[in-house]
Amino acid sequence: MTRRALVLALLTAFALLVPAVALAGVKRGYYIEVFSQTYIQTNKAATSIKSFSFPCMVNGTQQGGSNITKGLKLSSTGAFSYSGKTTLRSSSNSVISVKITGKYVNGKLKGTIKYLTDGVACADRSYSAKYYGVNPQG
Repeated sequence: MTRRALVLALLTAFALLVPAVALAGVKRGYYIEVFSQTYIQTNKAATSIKSFSFPCMVNGTQQGGSNITKGLKLSSTGAFSYSGKTTLRSSSNSVISVKITGKYVNGKLKGTIKYLTDGVACADRSYSAKYYGVNPQG
């Protein structure tokens, strides 16, 4: 086997071992949008969203919030989505339906949150969460 063929074989084998999501640039740890207190945590392999915590924003202020811990799979491009139920924790806990989409873009997780339940005062909105590391508290 020539040296070039050997190098090509090694590079191909290495590429198969690295998860496709890692190529998208998503890192293990927390992505946070400070203004709205939206927290997105990836799993250790950075192949899924481990938890997605987001507030209910009403006229620019936080009025309770929700947390999704279903393990949202990240695609090879860093995209993810969730459409389903969550508990809106506020003065009265209520089960609501939401649709969340997101994608890794320029070092951030960006996307939208839409509330599908009628009568919910929470505003549909976009988010842009910056990477804060594995342990953002210190």
